[in-house]
Amino acid sequence: MNDLETRVNRLLRVNLRDVASSLADAFYDHLRRRFSDDDDEPTLRNALCPQWVVLAGGRGSRIDRSGRLNKNLDIWFGAKNALQLAYEHLPGDRPPIIVANPDMIRRAMLPEYHNATWEDAGAVDDSMLDPAVRDFYFGENAVLAAQPVADGTGGALRAATDALQRSEAEWVGVAFGDEAFLDRRLFIETYISHVLADADATLCGKRPDAVVDKGGLFFDSEGRFTGTKEWYDMMPDEQQYLFDALGRGEAITNTGISLIRRKPMLERFSRLWLHKNGTEYHHVDFFHLFYQDGLKTHAHVYDGEIRSGINRWINVNEGESHRYEQVRAELSEAGVRVHPDASVSFESDAGTMLSEGRLGVGCVLSGRVHLGATVTLGSYSYLEDATLTGNTSIGTRTRVARSTLDDVVVDDSDDSSSVGAPIRELATLTELMECDLRRTTVESRARLTRIVADSTVIPTHLTAQDRYVGIVRNVSLGLPHDTEPPLHLLVPSTYVPGTFTFGEKRDLPDWERLRDHVRRMMGEQIAPRATADESTRAILNRVTERLLDAEFDGNAVMDAMTPEELWGVLFELTTSVTGNADPYWEDKHHSRAAAFRLAKRLDPATLNWDRLLRLDIAANLIDLSSARMIERMAENANYLAEALEFALDAPLSIDSTRAFRERLLSGDPRDVLWLTDNDGEAVFDLCVIERLLDEGHTVTIAAKSSAASNDVTTDDVHAMMAHPRFERLREAYAVGYLRVMASGSNTVGTNLFRATPEFYHAMANAEIVISKGQGNFYTTQGLRRDIFYLLMSKGMTAEHSTGVVAKNDAPVDGLILAFVSRDSDWIGTLREFAWTEANKGV
Repeated sequence: MNDLETRVNRLLRVNLRDVASSLADAFYDHLRRRFSDDDDEPTLRNALCPQWVVLAGGRGSRIDRSGRLNKNLDIWFGAKNALQLAYEHLPGDRPPIIVANPDMIRRAMLPEYHNATWEDAGAVDDSMLDPAVRDFYFGENAVLAAQPVADGTGGALRAATDALQRSEAEWVGVAFGDEAFLDRRLFIETYISHVLADADATLCGKRPDAVVDKGGLFFDSEGRFTGTKEWYDMMPDEQQYLFDALGRGEAITNTGISLIRRKPMLERFSRLWLHKNGTEYHHVDFFHLFYQDGLKTHAHVYDGEIRSGINRWINVNEGESHRYEQVRAELSEAGVRVHPDASVSFESDAGTMLSEGRLGVGCVLSGRVHLGATVTLGSYSYLEDATLTGNTSIGTRTRVARSTLDDVVVDDSDDSSSVGAPIRELATLTELMECDLRRTTVESRARLTRIVADSTVIPTHLTAQDRYVGIVRNVSLGLPHDTEPPLHLLVPSTYVPGTFTFGEKRDLPDWERLRDHVRRMMGEQIAPRATADESTRAILNRVTERLLDAEFDGNAVMDAMTPEELWGVLFELTTSVTGNADPYWEDKHHSRAAAFRLAKRLDPATLNWDRLLRLDIAANLIDLSSARMIERMAENANYLAEALEFALDAPLSIDSTRAFRERLLSGDPRDVLWLTDNDGEAVFDLCVIERLLDEGHTVTIAAKSSAASNDVTTDDVHAMMAHPRFERLREAYAVGYLRVMASGSNTVGTNLFRATPEFYHAMANAEIVISKGQGNFYTTQGLRRDIFYLLMSKGMTAEHSTGVVAKNDAPVDGLILAFVSRDSDWIGTLREFAWTEANKGV
């Protein structure tokens, strides 16, 4: 193809030779006489791309008399509703103008405009619309115009006047929103015929089986098209004319699909006349007006089958069956095995997928299958009742059944057998059954059943079922609710479990440094603790690298994650690859033993509250998984004891002690929720909790649901409470004054998106929350509860978010006891908004 032909095909969004090969040569020859390769894009676009107006104001009362359903918006076929199917084949790249009734348009409006009313027809201000909802229901970038009164197709076009006046298109095309099953060829051939005729207006007609109650086309003695009339508007001689023409096989009836020169049409709106007892204007009357005024009118007679619209359910059923039959035939012709009852739909079209070679040899499709615009299927893959969207690639010999995949890569799992072997729909190697995967890479030969995954990598050979892996952003927490989801009763809608996402660091040196830190921690700390097998470590390191490098649509998967969420995914992967659910078990027990020795030496039961709280905060140092701590203890075996003794009288960098005394050491007993941190320091948490119970409070301890680094789990809490020194805790637990529960988190901190129903209710009912450690501070910011943060400021992230820079030359520094009330504005650093005597006079 020469450059002009290529440019025209791109503008019209169709290769005309594929759809109307018999007319294509004449069409391109015509264009070469009219245009040259030097004509710029706007010139070609304005001359060749019609401004389509899709008339969709009907309410579909014959589909649903109750009015709950709208035939254009609520009848879906694959990823498109009937309205979107009706205009997907219209030539040209301009967003369509959709003329709809107010109830339809109200769906796409922002909440503050839902009560809007219309007295006059006209375009809807785009600022009143929710773009995502508009695109979902009406199509991407669609222009909406309201038709408040059902005053016919001419009235619908009149409603689009403002939008048409703003258009730069030479032509207006008229189509209908309830004609979901018309063949693409009808539109393309009508368009080509219109251009070749150099017409000012072209109406598409068809050869009918009957003429009663139809609109007939009429011609003058010279064969010029004079216009069309509905049966009830015809004179007796005109009806007889159509009867006679039908007998000769020459009758033509009106489809309503039209192409009309835009400016002359706008100039003649005032001359349209009323029909049906003065209730309707008909847009086809423009053809009579154009003929009267000496403009060139033209009729194109379409010779293919024209299926009924969707005015009744029987039409819907017949059209859907026909559509699926066409797709099955097209796929079978291309060598895809489609089961006889399969209902296959495409986000774009089957032809595109086939032409781009995205269907492998021997694919099997069964049941209801939907394939997105960028999906690729490998050879011998088997899809059954599956929905694949986004940037999804299915490898060789993969079975996907009753699953939804969006932005997913499933690795090739071929076993190197010859291509000539039989189709193996019962011998697939990777199987995804009843899964829901998003932004996920699945390595070869995995077997997953009822797995929900988001932003992760599924390791090779993994067999798993009934699990949720990857990040979780479910604000409903799986709990029933009316309007506001449960999580948003605790935190703002902007909540994420961390102080930043990786994407916020994308253009900063921190982004690559963070990635290097993750690689180093996995390679040098986590993997060696999880397994001694070198090959298994290599798999874990490879999976980590794949997760860090994973991209869909040019966006890194990790960019949407906080560091805390990423660590949660890596801990899951560690367990999946190695089978070790608690790689830090040995470190935790060493730290716990050290903590009990230190507690015996320092005797927390004898300390006053000020010194006890400082000791508990500084106990965060008890981390024998830390290389830095091990180095310090190698230099000085008494380092931990000396540091904790120093902390007893060290100054607090943020001091909300007075708030602690007023809320927990005086007044009525309260329900206290305690968020735990590291295993070793949790021994000192229990010492403080014991004293809170003595004050009459009830305490709930929330620990990790599963192992995450050296953080304490519920099993660890129970093991500590079994120590002889905590007999009073066991007694309180037995009578219900002390509870231990899992938070749902699988990572450092407390990821509220993973809150269990039990933990959510404990958080919602807590009068005071006590949060230990940096991780819990990072992941609970914005919490609408009265909360005390007990932590040490260590590292750049803590310094930026707390406003506290610890002194390196002091044995212990950066101790924080900060109170934040439930109604606080989280603006600035913790030092600025925490309640202290220094800044808010508690």
